Amino acid sequence: MVNIVAGLRDTRDDSTADIRPLNRGHGHEMNMPLRVVQGCSPAALQWLVAHEVGHTVAGNSVQKRLRIAALTIALASAILSLLTTVGGAVTELSGGSDPWMLVRLSALGFFLLMLLGISALKRHDELNADAFAVAYLGDTRGAEQYFAFVEESHRTYSAQRFIQTIIRPLRSHPTHHERLQFMRAQLGTGPGSCHDGV
Repeated sequence: MVNIVAGLRDTRDDSTADIRPLNRGHGHEMNMPLRVVQGCSPAALQWLVAHEVGHTVAGNSVQKRLRIAALTIALASAILSLLTTVGGAVTELSGGSDPWMLVRLSALGFFLLMLLGISALKRHDELNADAFAVAYLGDTRGAEQYFAFVEESHRTYSAQRFIQTIIRPLRSHPTHHERLQFMRAQLGTGPGSCHDGV
């Protein structure tokens, strides 16, 4: 069972939806900003609902465990880096040399690698949900319309788009262009009009 709630809870921003399990396994709740409901076409809303449901259908327990493990290692690496920085500073203030440099650099390296791994797993999750949505709907028309809506909504955030382009390996979502190409490949259709986005 999926309950769709419009505009009652915050999502990542004002043009995306999210889905989360309810307590005690009583289905899921999908949260959708009211401006999406009011501004999107029926086809776009249908695709968005199918995509969010796809997150629950295509949920991979192994992948979830990998993400939890990567997050745990990233947090442990960040804490270790912080502690060794403090320890090195105390040692240097006492007139000694910093013995923690190699440990600190290793911890920072692990932290960055885990962040990259988590981002890659999230992008894989998005493509799994896209695959479900396009298999269910049979075309990419709704996805194209939804991506166009999101792009129009974000057109003023050029600085944000620039930053996201620079840190692309850390992005949680593939670009709209990449997602449309992926969905068309699932259908075996050729390229049509598409919108590159964030």
